[in-house]
Formats: sequence, C-alpha cells, structure tokens
Amino acid sequence: LAAGGVSGSDPARSSRTKKDDSAEKAEKARQERVQAYVDEIAEKTRLDERWRDTQKAYGQMDLEQEKQFLQNKLNDYQWWANEVCQLEYFTQEERDQYYKEFMETADDYALEIFEIDKKIEENRIKTLKAGYDEQVKASEKLIEQKEKESDFDAVINEYEYMKGYLKEYYDQGVFAAQEYADKLYEIEQGIVDARRSAYEEQIADSEKYISDRNHYGDWGEDNEIAAIERLKKHHE
Repeated sequence: LAAGGVSGSDPARSSRTKKDDSAEKAEKARQERVQAYVDEIAEKTRLDERWRDTQKAYGQMDLEQEKQFLQNKLNDYQWWANEVCQLEYFTQEERDQYYKEFMETADDYALEIFEIDKKIEENRIKTLKAGYDEQVKASEKLIEQKEKESDFDAVINEYEYMKGYLKEYYDQGVFAAQEYADKLYEIEQGIVDARRSAYEEQIADSEKYISDRNHYGDWGEDNEIAAIERLKKHHE
C-alpha cells in the first residue's frame, strides 16, 4: 500500500449514509401520505360540487335541498379539521395549516347557507304576500258589491274579516310594523266610512218617510213631531 493510503470503506460513514437514505425515504413517504389525504378531500369536494351544479342545472335541486347539501359539506370540513389534528403522520405545522384551511372552507359553506336562508325567507314572504293580495282583491270586490246594495253591515263585517287576516299575515312576518299599522288604518277608515254611509242612508230614509206621510196626510201632528225628534237624536 502507498504511504498515507486508506484501505476499504469507512463503516461509520456507510451506516450514516444508509440512515440518511432511510430517513429521507420515510419523510418522502410521509409527505406523500399527507398529500394523498389532502388530495382525497379535494377530489371528493370537486365531485360533490360538480354533482350540485348538475342538479341545479337540470332543476332537480330546490333551495332546501341545496341548503342540506351545504350543511353536509360544512359538517364534512369541520370533521376533517378535527381529524387532521389527531393524525400522527402530520407535523404540528401541517396540522395547524390544514385545520385552518378546513375551518375556513367550513365557514365559506356557512356563509352560503346564510345566503340560501335569505332566499328561502324572501320566497316565503313573496308567496304569502301574493296570497294576501288575492284575499284583499276578493274582499274589495265583495265590499264594492255590498256598497251598491247598501248592505253596510256586510261591508263592515268584511272589513272586520280583513283586519283578522291582516293580523295573521303580520304575525307570519309578511309586513313590518309600520306597514301593518298603515294597512290597519286604511281598514279602520273603511269601517268609519261604511258606518257613516249607513247612518246617512238611515237619515235619508227617515226624512223620506216623514215627507211621504205629510204628502199623503195619513198621520197626525203628534206622530210627525215624534218622528222629527227621532231624527234629531240620530243627528246628535
């Protein structure tokens, strides 16, 4: 052997190299496992969202069904966020990262649910308001007919009925307080007008009756005086 030469390999260095290679492979396998977990969630979400878009495109998903879909996705991401904190093959940094990402996605679904709830409520109010408008049309038609017939008791009864179903719609959230008060005032004014018309018609009938009796001269002075007194009381 030449002076200063080295014979064979260094066992310690070889051992360290093998350990390094083994650790590197283990870390690579761990990272691949982490990525596979994350990719599986992403793929499931992609397929779920594609299914939702298809159902909506074909008109096979109403708002309630879409809300349920969103709630399921929210639950999924909350569950994955909690699960990732328990997975031993994730580093603490990765647990924190994916917990945050999954919870943010859950929050996104929660916001979508909030918007769906608003649409559902708007549609509910719209449907109820259409029903109210139809009832009002029917009531107004009946009132107009009964006014022509001078059946003011029926007119007043219909206004009272309107007050009843107006309150029911208000209790269901169809009208705000001020709008309800305005509509109630209009109905009360209708009742006042109907009572005034009934009173005026009664006075006119009484005056006509007195005039007719005087014209035909078929009652005495006492009867006329009594009738006039009754009229005065009506006017009071």
